Amino acid sequence: MDKVKQRRETAIRKALEQDDWNKILHLLSQEEENLERKERKYGGLSLDYLLCEDSQDSVLEQLASPTLNPEELLVQKETNLELYQALSELSDIQFGILLGKALYKKSFRQLGRDFGVSGHTAKARYESTLAKLLEKLSDKNIF
Repeated sequence: MDKVKQRRETAIRKALEQDDWNKILHLLSQEEENLERKERKYGGLSLDYLLCEDSQDSVLEQLASPTLNPEELLVQKETNLELYQALSELSDIQFGILLGKALYKKSFRQLGRDFGVSGHTAKARYESTLAKLLEKLSDKNIF
């Protein structure tokens, strides 16, 4: 035990003998208050930090869990099903251009060469496909 803790223990014993509970509570909370002061000075944040004074929720309670509860899992499955359904309704060219641009980051010029159309046509088809998908998915409150 270091000197500071020894002095604190001695002061707590003296306060206990004098039946001074305010002093005891102050001495017991002193170490935690010192840690909080250091955290503020160095910009640290505890996960037990309360989000607001009126709330009992801490930062730790608000962190996202990697596991989904049954309701979230069901919503995710339904969303995926709607997305797969919307993608399956696209033509091969629409799907290829969308995939080439979004996933493989190909230029419209390269996509045009791949599908035998001009770069401007590839861009127009990409934009119309994207608009079509967004319209279908927004009707079902996915986006």
